[in-house]
Amino acid sequence: MLQRCQGEAIQVFLPSNVMSIHNCEDLASWCMDERVPVKLRKESGEFVLNINADTEVKMSYCAWCGESLHGGQKPNSLGAGVCKHVEDLAAKPGSSLKYQGCWMLGAGDLSVRLFFCPTCGRELPVDEERRWEKSPSEIAMLTTMFANIKSIGQAIEQVGPPDFQRGPYEDHFYWKGKRSYIGYRKSLIYERLAKTVDVHVVDWVGGELTVKFLAKPLGQGPIGQKQAKNKD
Repeated sequence: MLQRCQGEAIQVFLPSNVMSIHNCEDLASWCMDERVPVKLRKESGEFVLNINADTEVKMSYCAWCGESLHGGQKPNSLGAGVCKHVEDLAAKPGSSLKYQGCWMLGAGDLSVRLFFCPTCGRELPVDEERRWEKSPSEIAMLTTMFANIKSIGQAIEQVGPPDFQRGPYEDHFYWKGKRSYIGYRKSLIYERLAKTVDVHVVDWVGGELTVKFLAKPLGQGPIGQKQAKNKD
């Protein structure tokens, strides 16, 4: 999931008047991405959100840091929640806002998380998926199991075939205004090794191999526990 920007002033490849209005790195980066329906009016330095072919909304607040794009405006004083602005925009036919207005759909399969309403600045709710608490003993066991894994082939040879396999995958994004690439050659997902943790082994396009132990979604349930019950 995307993280909120910290409002740090940086130099990006946008007109200088834009950075004098707002210094949010996320807004600048998404504005540069041709797949995202957030655009900059270079003549005025205003950011607009394209909802559909007939609707365009001038952004009064940054949807990623919540700060005003026009100086002295104060954001919505209500607590986190879905406001009527994003509800109405998400309800329009062919809207680029989905899931109660908290997500913005771009071209292809791109989805961008919004943290604040671009009209009133109200903080939008974050529906984090509930997960199982990681078992310390399982983490210790898995750490030992994958300690010497240096490649995808080695993981399959020593641990066995994964429960799921993905890749290759490549995508691009704009980091500080520069087009950059991210992706992986292959990803292995092991669900059966532990009750509370899934193991993700990823061979990135840059040559790095990472092994991460992620807590299972609460709705998924401890897979190992289910298998044990089935054996009984």
